[in-house]
Amino acid sequence: MERNAESERLKELMKTALREMFPLFSESHRVDAGFLEPTKFWIRYQTSSNLDFTSTQCDLNIWGDICYALHRQIEPSQRGKGLGWMLYEAVHSFARAAGCRVVRCTPSGGPIINGRRTESRRDYLLRRGYIPFSDVEVELVL
Repeated sequence: MERNAESERLKELMKTALREMFPLFSESHRVDAGFLEPTKFWIRYQTSSNLDFTSTQCDLNIWGDICYALHRQIEPSQRGKGLGWMLYEAVHSFARAAGCRVVRCTPSGGPIINGRRTESRRDYLLRRGYIPFSDVEVELVL
């Protein structure tokens, strides 16, 4: 498949997953996709054009049959409502539809709720079914 056609296919798969799994998604939100190399693609979702910490964002790369979840964040006013996991579930749904066998990420830090840091992101993902892949990465086998 031509790279531009594959980028469009991935973009539509991401929109479908967000529509089905992520209640904050709006058709006005930005979803982009492109290629890094012939078999490596990037996908970005963001609720606004601001590339800062005030919008909900998700950046993914697909290399072969692995979906790398590079960056995920929920805008500050929406945190603490379970939307973060819903965004992960949209990523999982997208990755399955794109033909990936795993979702892999390098979680760091931890969420801050009411000014207090709770469990680490790594522990959170392990509790949600991810497994250790390396000393720093975790993955979910789809």
